[in-house]
Amino acid sequence: MGVKREIAILFLPAVANMAVSQALVSYVFVAVRPPLERIGIEITKTLMTYNFYWSIIQIIVAACAAKAMGGVSWVREQLSLDDVKGARSLALIAGLAVATVAVIWAFLFASALLYGYEYYFRTWREAMREVPLWSKLYLVAIAPFTAGICEELFWRGYGISRLEGGVGVRRAILIQAIAFGLWHGVSLHAIATAIVGYIYGRLYALRRRLTSICAAHVIADIVGFYFATFVTG
Repeated sequence: MGVKREIAILFLPAVANMAVSQALVSYVFVAVRPPLERIGIEITKTLMTYNFYWSIIQIIVAACAAKAMGGVSWVREQLSLDDVKGARSLALIAGLAVATVAVIWAFLFASALLYGYEYYFRTWREAMREVPLWSKLYLVAIAPFTAGICEELFWRGYGISRLEGGVGVRRAILIQAIAFGLWHGVSLHAIATAIVGYIYGRLYALRRRLTSICAAHVIADIVGFYFATFVTG
């Protein structure tokens, strides 16, 4: 399979995410028709209420990637528990999780400054108060695991392995990081997640195992989603 086609595959989830997001935004304007002062709240509420489509896309692309790379045996190899043995591995996971949260929150506050601190967090708090409990529980209890495992299998495990033969390891890491960032939308958050994807990619290129990276990703998402839904929300 050609390099260009592989690159296109890595960007397909971003296209799918943007398409679904746009459909949900269109629904707000066509069906809900909120007053001007509630547009941001209604869009945020709608996107977060139906966010379970993230996991559907993640599972599909990870399953396709695993099939292309050798199936269950490849997944077992990538997620080997040998990657998390010893104090150094646990320290790596903890450090990676802390770094991930730090990068995401740094750009979150940058977004708040860009849009206006009071408006940004007021909109988020009011929207999350109206998001159903089941959706919040999904964000904390399910989304971190589908993201932490499936995203790593797809962008790091599949992406780097497929691209490095054609463009080299460094470019492969950069390309998958950009694709990973755009999967999270077109915003400052996309830059933050691209940075995280680059860090994860560099680590994967060195270790060629995903267990530690997946664990850090899951922990960071649990912490982030918990504060986003049950604390600030």
